[in-house]
Amino acid sequence: MKRIVLLLAMLSIASVVPCNASIISVGDVVLGNSWSQGFNESGVGNFDLVAVKMLSAGDSFETATHSGFSDGSWALLYEDTTPAPIIASASGTSTNNLTWNIKFTGTSSDPLNFVFVAFNGETIAESANADWNGSAWNITLGTWAPTRSELVPEPATMALLGLGVLALRRKKA
Repeated sequence: MKRIVLLLAMLSIASVVPCNASIISVGDVVLGNSWSQGFNESGVGNFDLVAVKMLSAGDSFETATHSGFSDGSWALLYEDTTPAPIIASASGTSTNNLTWNIKFTGTSSDPLNFVFVAFNGETIAESANADWNGSAWNITLGTWAPTRSELVPEPATMALLGLGVLALRRKKA
């Protein structure tokens, strides 16, 4: 019965969502010390990078923000973790259909708002605004238009991050 109600709720939300907003929530919210929601991106053609940016004050994504990709080549690429993730990106082999989880801090009863983009190379394939009212998603056409370079770490930054991880591992040993 719960699945039927969820399906009807998703269908009613989908009827309000503009055609250009092709990211949809899938499945039930997963609760724990934080919470997560599955999402599916399709219908915008090929894309090879997705990113999210938290808009609501006081809210953030959980580390690791993106996980559980339906395509094994996809992985978390970048997280701004100061002091908690506000922006995160993931990338992989170019695809036209991807399902994955996005993880949020706090509880699922609190409202939040984030924006989402999907890139195909340097071009934005989609921008969507996702509003959670504490019990359901409303996903509409977004206006966030970052450049790809804002969402992909520079090679020098990655090298420094790698050195830091190695230093921490040696210190623990």
